[in-house]
Amino acid sequence: MRTKLTSLIVGIILATISSTAQKTITVEAQNSDISNNLDLQAIASTFGESSDLEDFEKRLNDYDSQLSNLDLNNDGEVDYLRVVENMENDVHVVVIQAVLGKEVFQDVATIIVEKKENRRTVVQVVGDPYLYGPDYIIEPVYVYTPNIFSFFWGYNYHRWYSPYYYGYYPNYYHNRRPCEISFYTSHINSHINHDHRYYYSEHLRGGEYASRLQQSVSRNDYGTRHPERTFSSRNANISNKRDIDNTRGNNTVYDRSSARSNYTRSNSNVNETRGVESRSTRTNRTQDDVYQSRTSRSENQGVRSNSNAQNNERTGRSTQSTTYSTRGTDANRSSQSNTQPQQQRTENTQPRTQPTTRSESSNSRQAPVVSQPSRPAAQSTPAPAATPAGRSQSTNTGSERTSSGSSSGRR
Repeated sequence: MRTKLTSLIVGIILATISSTAQKTITVEAQNSDISNNLDLQAIASTFGESSDLEDFEKRLNDYDSQLSNLDLNNDGEVDYLRVVENMENDVHVVVIQAVLGKEVFQDVATIIVEKKENRRTVVQVVGDPYLYGPDYIIEPVYVYTPNIFSFFWGYNYHRWYSPYYYGYYPNYYHNRRPCEISFYTSHINSHINHDHRYYYSEHLRGGEYASRLQQSVSRNDYGTRHPERTFSSRNANISNKRDIDNTRGNNTVYDRSSARSNYTRSNSNVNETRGVESRSTRTNRTQDDVYQSRTSRSENQGVRSNSNAQNNERTGRSTQSTTYSTRGTDANRSSQSNTQPQQQRTENTQPRTQPTTRSESSNSRQAPVVSQPSRPAAQSTPAPAATPAGRSQSTNTGSERTSSGSSSGRR
């Protein structure tokens, strides 16, 4: 009997030890810090891909996506995340809350949506200080306008306040156990749209509207009951989740101030490059201008030389023509001088009825005819032409007339 009792007691002790060891292993494997179980970059990407807040809540709790790995109440199941919202003027505040028990809710993150004066919409995802520490703000810059913006500023807008609570969940929701943090970190990276840009910010958007709206729907039930689990208690030498992110090599959230300095440096480099390009362009233009001016000068000189050569050729041709004309004039003069004695001899054989005027000119032009006093028509005989052929013809005609006259006198 004693043996049976002893074995029973030993079995109970061993079962207790094994169950305690299993619970300890589960907690250690679950997480090193609570904030690592919900990536706010993935939340910002999912928010931009949602059509409205109801769709956004459905995506947060999708079984296949596994956007959340939070198990704040340590019940071995991932907490259901509900979405509540409030708005005033052009500021909307969307609060994500974990459902941990009956009437027990804990804020996880807050999304501030604000329309600026230039009608530009800005978004901030603010981590709750209980989980992420104070001032952990991620501001996404979307490369395209998210569809959910039309929900906030459209005619079909209606305030969304999730109707679900502990023990009452939508039909698409299924319980699941949390996974190891290493698996979650590698898995959640695929749900971050890396085409967008994500920046750390130090100032909240929305001003007094955002703080007042956030307080109107905020719930910190779990944090009030377990103050020993706040971020500062878990991490004594760390200010917020940003320091934990910086220790990871794959952190894709940028610092706004460093991004501005890099942007300024890149712009200065671009301006310097443009200045160098403009200088080189000016130098090239100057060299091109000099080359063109030299080329145009040489071309002009070539044209001038060609024109001068053409002028000289024309001058030479005109000189040759002048020489040829002068030679022709001299030849005419010599031929006229040779024919003058024959003309005088022929005229002496004819009865001189009227003196003729010889026309000679040094320029081979006919001299003007001198008018003579009128005489009887019978005795006036016109002078023959100046050409040699004409004179020879006139001479023959005169001899014929003389012979005919002599024969008529004999009869």
